[in-house]
Amino acid sequence: PILVDGYRPSNFNNEYDGRIGLKQALLSSKNIAAIETLQKVGYEHLEAKYRGTFQSRDGRMETAGLAMAVGGLYLTPEELAETYLMMANDGVPVPLAFETGHQADEQSTFISARAANSIMALLGQHDSFDRLVTLKTGTSHNKQDAWAAMVTDQHVVIVWLGMPDNDPTEILTGASAARPLALRLADVLELRPASFELPEQTRPVRRLMTKTCPQLISHPKDGAVIYQEGNVLPVRSNLKGTVWYLNGKQAVMNKQNIVIPQGGFHSITAIHGSCRETIGIRKRLTSRNQ
Repeated sequence: PILVDGYRPSNFNNEYDGRIGLKQALLSSKNIAAIETLQKVGYEHLEAKYRGTFQSRDGRMETAGLAMAVGGLYLTPEELAETYLMMANDGVPVPLAFETGHQADEQSTFISARAANSIMALLGQHDSFDRLVTLKTGTSHNKQDAWAAMVTDQHVVIVWLGMPDNDPTEILTGASAARPLALRLADVLELRPASFELPEQTRPVRRLMTKTCPQLISHPKDGAVIYQEGNVLPVRSNLKGTVWYLNGKQAVMNKQNIVIPQGGFHSITAIHGSCRETIGIRKRLTSRNQ
C-alpha cells in the first residue's frame, strides 16, 4: 500500500501481492505498480504530451494527475485505438481516418521504438490454445466499462462494452467480457498474430537451466492465461520422472495435473536431475453459470 499526498490507491481486487515482475503487473493491471511508475516518469509531462498528441481535437481540460495511471484520463475508443496503433508502429502515432483520400500530417515520435516494442512484448501472452497473442484489458470504476485492445500483425482490435447511460454493472470486466470477444473477432477475421521481442538486455530470464539441459516444460506455455473450471492444471514434460513445483513448493499432483487451489499468477517449476525450468502462468477460474 502507498500514500501519495493523501491519495491512497488500491488494486482492483483490493489485495496486495508484494514484489511482482513488470509483466505480471502490466497484464493484471496492478494499480500500485502503475502509479509508482507514473510518479517516476512524471505525470504532468506525460499527460500534457498525451493530450497534445491524441486529444487535441476536443476541449477537455480537467487534469487527471496520478489517476491517469488507473483510468482517470477519459478516452474514447478511437483514442484507445490510436494509442495502441502508436505502440505497434514503433512509437509513432497513426491518426485514424474514416474517409478515403484523407491526408494525415506527419507525426513526431511519441515514445522510442525500443520502449514501444518492450511494452508490446510484455503484453504477449498465450491463450487457452497456446497461441501467442498481444492483448491488454481494462475495467473502469464500478465496472461501468470493460475494454480490450488486441494488436495483430496488421490490425488493432478494440472491444468496448458498457451501458448507454454509463450506469455501473456487476458483471462487466475486461478479462471476462471484452477479452473473449476480441479473440473471437481476430479468429473470425483471420488476423495473423503480431510478433514483438524484448531488447536482449531487458529480457527477463525465465528459465534457469544449463546449455546441456533440454526444454522440460511442453505445456503450459510461459505467460499463458488459462481459463478453466476446477482446481487442477494439466502439465506436460518432455522427460519422464520430472518433479513439479508450484510457487516454490513441491506440487500436489493428480495424475498429470498440478493441483492449484485458487486463481491468479503462479510459477511452475520442472526439475529433472540437475536441470530446472520455471515458467509463469495466470489461472482464471470459470464456472458453468457464466
